[in-house]
Amino acid sequence: MFKQMREALGIPRSTDILDHIHSLPQPAQDEAQTAIRAIERAAMIEQEAQPGLVELMTHLETEAWGLEDGAQSVIMVGDSMDDMVAGYRAGAATVLLSSKDNEGLERHEYTGVAIERLDDLVGMLEEGFEEKEKEKL
Repeated sequence: MFKQMREALGIPRSTDILDHIHSLPQPAQDEAQTAIRAIERAAMIEQEAQPGLVELMTHLETEAWGLEDGAQSVIMVGDSMDDMVAGYRAGAATVLLSSKDNEGLERHEYTGVAIERLDDLVGMLEEGFEEKEKEKL
């Protein structure tokens, strides 16, 4: 989906999609947002649930989640560089859902932990989630 978004906007992979859109003048900004929304709507119709999603959601539904410490207890789970950047910038722990499409991202400084399936998180959450040490920018 992010590849399609970048193609629609004519930007390279190294450029953040939202930063690019916000840098555009009007009405180009509105046109870019409309294009992105269309891609997101199509993706929602076509996407399939990741393996382990049901098990992870079942586990999460049984837990009480208090977030008194702000983003310190938030985990961003994603499968792209954009997801890792968003989580990192928000101060959240980052978890990469590894795939053949994001090879090498496991070693990126913004990736805290890499998993193969979403339900891999269940054990991590039960045992106490820890990500690798990283320096904040």
